[in-house]
Amino acid sequence: MKITNSILILIIIVFFAGCSHIMDTPAVKAIPLELVPGDIVNSRTVNKIDYQGLIDALSTTRVVFVGETHTNPEHHEIQLKIIESLAQSLKQSGRTVSIGMEMFDHTYQNVLDEWSAGELDEKTFLARAHWYANWRYPYKLYRGILDFSKENKVKVFGLNIPFHIPKKISTGGVDSLNDYEKRLLPQHIDLEIKPHRDYVSEVFKQHSKMGRSFEYFYQAQCVWEEIMAESIAMNLDTKTNPGIMIVIVGNGHIINGFGVPDRMFKRTKADFATVYTSLVDSDPKPEWADYIWITSRPAKKPMGAR
Repeated sequence: MKITNSILILIIIVFFAGCSHIMDTPAVKAIPLELVPGDIVNSRTVNKIDYQGLIDALSTTRVVFVGETHTNPEHHEIQLKIIESLAQSLKQSGRTVSIGMEMFDHTYQNVLDEWSAGELDEKTFLARAHWYANWRYPYKLYRGILDFSKENKVKVFGLNIPFHIPKKISTGGVDSLNDYEKRLLPQHIDLEIKPHRDYVSEVFKQHSKMGRSFEYFYQAQCVWEEIMAESIAMNLDTKTNPGIMIVIVGNGHIINGFGVPDRMFKRTKADFATVYTSLVDSDPKPEWADYIWITSRPAKKPMGAR
């Protein structure tokens, strides 16, 4: 069967969106606890905590990364629950939340601003944001989060780079971009984080069967994550009483911290926490994130555009 470049890239992107681990599950569990859907593990103590304990801990940070497998509705419900709880928790002190989303590139910021201000209906928003040309996953998965932002006038920031750019880099490298595309790149691209490189290399080996260049693919991955880190840094509230940005992003970009979180920290020195949404049967590792939220495996992928 012939696999086209675009199909291969989509396979790899989906893998990064929700991958939990690369190697086969070991015989000994990394977290020696009986875990069921709904459990939350504090990775530092390797103990379960309750939901309020999680919110209390997250309330002390500047940036909260909440991962997802893009097609898992439960993960989006968790993200919305955390957003609602942090918004309520910060309200008493006059602080606010904002939402950073991998699902939009930063060139759509004016559209996101109009949405959060209540100036657009859903149909117009989807058309102007080119949702199904860019992100493509069913909008119903994210409707709750975006409706909350509109109803409460919570700022939403597009974190990504235009989606065609990483695809071009993965096939021809950064030098293959035109001048306009190069101007959209992050100011700094770190290609020398060895644990990250090793992780991406394993993914590449498992999914690439076409003799493609790993170096080009790795450039694309780092550009993808550096631009999100840079976008977070540019949009953090720097007032005397700072709020919290809640970042909605694929699990693969926060695992072990070396994707987006550490790159953001290098730019800002802002405290952050990561919440990894892990399937119950995936044998989660403490090093994946600060907190691991155990979820069920969906019976089937969500269908339909709405």
